Amino acid sequence: MNPASAPTTRDRRLLHLDPRSGALRDGQVRDLKHLVRPGDLVVVNDAATLPASFAGRAADGRELEVRLAGANEDGTWSAVLFGAGDWRQRTEDRPAPPALAMEEDIAFGLALSARVMDDLRGAGAIIASVTHAAGLSSTGDPAIDAALPLSERYDVPEATVQAVRAARANGGRVLAVGTTVVRALEGARADGGGQLEARTGWTAIRIGATTRPRVVDALFTGLHQRGEPHFELLRAFAPDQALTAALEHAGREGYLTHEFGDAMVVI
Repeated sequence: MNPASAPTTRDRRLLHLDPRSGALRDGQVRDLKHLVRPGDLVVVNDAATLPASFAGRAADGRELEVRLAGANEDGTWSAVLFGAGDWRQRTEDRPAPPALAMEEDIAFGLALSARVMDDLRGAGAIIASVTHAAGLSSTGDPAIDAALPLSERYDVPEATVQAVRAARANGGRVLAVGTTVVRALEGARADGGGQLEARTGWTAIRIGATTRPRVVDALFTGLHQRGEPHFELLRAFAPDQALTAALEHAGREGYLTHEFGDAMVVI
């Protein structure tokens, strides 16, 4: 399935894996609020990224692509609209985009929308952030991928350190949103001599099946395939047998891989 046919936020699927029992449950990303408890800490990566292309849908459901052309002096952006399809097709072969009215809304599929984050807060979760400059995660070449990830820069602020300590003191869990958050928190702890402290630095930490995470208890991430560095990190949070079953189930049920927005939570 190509990016232009990826689901919108409201229907992005979420596969819940209980690492203790191996139980699987199908849901949607908006169901994440039912999996957190009051006092849990949800940590996100606030590193800025700027995609040049956004897969979306018009109000009537027709697919389109919004491709950024450049920034304007007034803070707005100019963009070009394309019809359904993606970069693999020649531009001249793409259908025309649907006609849009002025100020018409376009729905873009983002894994964690503002509404999902508000729902997490409403469920009693605390939100904190780290900054992690994610590098190359996969090339498709097994020899190169075996050396990934390379060293990456992170910044764990004091407010997040205090939030982790408060969650721990109150019996709450730390849920990382994305593998980069795991690397930042676990890397900062390792650099701190076994203690999580506010720290800015570079981490080359490699997390896998033999790693016992010391800061992060649960992980929300995309659906990663065996052999990818991100899948290796997942092995620190669930047994191989459970992860294999989860991937097989996701394949049978038509889940989209992480590039296209469906997600998995191990908690």
